[in-house]
This record gives sequence, structure tokens and C-alpha cells, in this order.
Amino acid sequence: MLFAFSPPVPSSCMALETFMAKELALTTAAAFAGAAIFVSVAEQPARLGIDDRALLAEWKLSYARGFAMQASLALASALIRAVGILGSGATGARFSARR
Repeated sequence: MLFAFSPPVPSSCMALETFMAKELALTTAAAFAGAAIFVSVAEQPARLGIDDRALLAEWKLSYARGFAMQASLALASALIRAVGILGSGATGARFSARR
């Protein structure tokens, strides 16, 4: 029995593009997480070994660079995921990585 409305079936090309967008979004999110872990595990403990003035000077420079890098990774990941959602032909937004 057929229903009166059935959603369009995406083509295999669209499915591949959606898959690639999801994988790229996951990769940029992983790079963001890796950068945060690196700062917490390696960079900040190394800074704590120097005097206060040098620590503050180093922290100001590092914070500005880290903010720019992590903000761009977070934005790229969100935008790429949005492309994956829109390209999948889904009628509603999905907020999880699993399908």
C-alpha cells in the first residue's frame, strides 16, 4: 500500500556529498577538540613554569591566536554540518551525529 505522500529519495551522488559533509564536519570538530586538549595538557603547564610577567605576555599572544583558530574551526564545523543536513533532504533539523 502506498501512502499519499512519500519523501523524495536522494540520489547516490547526493548521499555521497552528504556523507562527505558529515565526515568533514567531524574532522573539523576533532581538530577543535585536539587543540583544546593540547592547550590543557602541554601548553598551559609549560607556561606555569615561567615568571608572572612572561606568563602574562605569552598568554595574551597565545589567547588571541587560539581564539581565532578555534573560532574558525567551530564555525567551519557548524557550517559544514548544516550543509550536510540541508543536503540530506531531511524535512526537520537533526542535532545528532548519528542517523
